[in-house]
Amino acid sequence: MFDSISRYVVRSRALWAAFGVCVLLLLGFYLARFWVGGVLLDEVSDPGVLLAMLAEFSPHQLWVHIVATVGLDVVCPLAYSVLFSGLIIRGFGSYSPAVLVPSAVLVGFDLLENVSQALLLLLTLVDATLGALEIIAVFKAQVTPIKFSMLYLTSAITVMAVASIGAQKLLLLRRIGRAKHPQK
Repeated sequence: MFDSISRYVVRSRALWAAFGVCVLLLLGFYLARFWVGGVLLDEVSDPGVLLAMLAEFSPHQLWVHIVATVGLDVVCPLAYSVLFSGLIIRGFGSYSPAVLVPSAVLVGFDLLENVSQALLLLLTLVDATLGALEIIAVFKAQVTPIKFSMLYLTSAITVMAVASIGAQKLLLLRRIGRAKHPQK
C-alpha cells in the first residue's frame, strides 16, 4: 500500500494539484482570519488565552471558526502531506521511510488539534461548563506546539529534498552537456 501511495504522490500532477490546493487553503485561512477579526485558534497554544478568546467571540465568529476548522483545516493536512511527502520521496529517491515520519506525525497532530478546536468552538456555542472547556483547552495546548514543531521539521526536510532535486537536475544537465560536447 505504501508503495502505491508513494508512486502517486511523486507525480508532477499530484504535486502541482497539492500545491494549488495549499495556496487556495491559505487564501481561505486569510479570509477566515479577516472574518473572525484577528487571530485564529490554530495560532494559540495557551489555555488561558484560548478560553479568553472563546469568551469574546460572537456567535458569527464562532461559526466562521467552525467552518474554517471543519472545512479548510481538515483538507489542509491532507493537501500539504501529499506535497511534502511527494517532494521528500522525489528528492531523496532511495530514501528511508523514517524521513517521512515527521510528516505523518504532523498530519496526525494537526487533525487532533482540529478535533479539539472544533469541540471547543461547539461547546462554546452551547454554553458548556468552563470545566469541560478547560480540559479540552489544555489538551489543545499540548497538541499545538507538537504540530508546529513537526511542521518546522517537515519543512526543513522538504527544503533539503527540493535542493536535492535541483542538484540532481544540474548533474543531469551537466552530463548531457558533456555527452554532446566531449572534451578533446
